[in-house]
Amino acid sequence: MTDHKTKPLTKGDLAGFIGSETIYRHPLFQKLYTEGVRFVAERGGAYWLLDVIFSHQTDPKAKAEDFQVWTVKKTPAGGCSVIMTNGDTDEAIIRQDIEYTDFPLDDFQLYFEGNETLLLPSEH
Repeated sequence: MTDHKTKPLTKGDLAGFIGSETIYRHPLFQKLYTEGVRFVAERGGAYWLLDVIFSHQTDPKAKAEDFQVWTVKKTPAGGCSVIMTNGDTDEAIIRQDIEYTDFPLDDFQLYFEGNETLLLPSEH
């Protein structure tokens, strides 16, 4: 495993993830995620992002959406907003603001499908 402080995650690092041969299960929430998501969590120091997304899956607004787009947008103050839409509109269904993050990407998306699996858009 590469230390995310030594070699930060870039969007170019994600280009090779298409499909996933290995699926991982989150130990607390029992939801699934792909190799690409694991790479982002490890290289980007972002297991917290998985926790944020999976923790919202008990919300009836999230449960009602079979397909979810989760976007991380960094703020000038050093934090970020984690926003869920249904992919049809840009209207936020769920939003959680994080006061501070060292996540290296300014704007990043993940998909959550079938109320079960978190994946990179390229793995869709």
